[in-house]
Amino acid sequence: MALFGVLPMVYVGFDGNESQRYGFAKYSLGFDGPNQASLSFFPILLSGMYLYGASRMFTGIALVACIAVGILTGSRTGFLLSLAFIPAYRLLLRKHGTRKKNTVAPYLFIIGLLVSCIGAALFVDNDLVNRVMSDRPKLIDQYLQSEYTPSVFGSDEVYNKAQYGTAPVDNFPVYIYARYGIVGFIIFAFVFWQGMRREYSTKMYILFLFIILYGFAEAFFDIAAKNFILPILMVSLFQKGALYEQQDAR
Repeated sequence: MALFGVLPMVYVGFDGNESQRYGFAKYSLGFDGPNQASLSFFPILLSGMYLYGASRMFTGIALVACIAVGILTGSRTGFLLSLAFIPAYRLLLRKHGTRKKNTVAPYLFIIGLLVSCIGAALFVDNDLVNRVMSDRPKLIDQYLQSEYTPSVFGSDEVYNKAQYGTAPVDNFPVYIYARYGIVGFIIFAFVFWQGMRREYSTKMYILFLFIILYGFAEAFFDIAAKNFILPILMVSLFQKGALYEQQDAR
């Protein structure tokens, strides 16, 4: 019920001249745009997948709700993230409740960089893909071909439009690589890898998976990663997995 209960909140009528771009997302509800409207749906989706993610019926209902929210908000990022999160959850995390170590999740950050770079190289000249993804393949390729990469320590000029007029790079792994350089990327990747290997909380896995997937389309999740993911994973890094297993079993 909660999945469909969010629909009336975003279905509030067209909003003037922005109706074609933003669908039914209305600013009077506090949304600045379609992505913010779709983000209001994700806590419900994440909670539902944690409680009922093993149910095929719930998975089907969640997919229908994701499609509806994507159409009503006009958020391509939210729509694609929802459709990517549900199968990713079932593939990566469904068996995590057995306390068996996941062999793929710890490498998601590195996989994300490889997929982003390969995707940008393949689709940099594809007009359809660039139009659907708001020129992200072009912008990623632009940074990968620029003087900012490779760099040992990165540069504060990356994605700094106000001060340096540099182009955006709405991709979290590529942003970390360009902004903080090879050293910064290795440190972040190491903490993520070791922390995820020692993290036994399914709730945390779901949240980390969501943030990593969202990071394919938005670089601002760098803030969430540095202020939220890194501290938690660093705690996992210096704690024994057995301790987490005992705490989660209580």
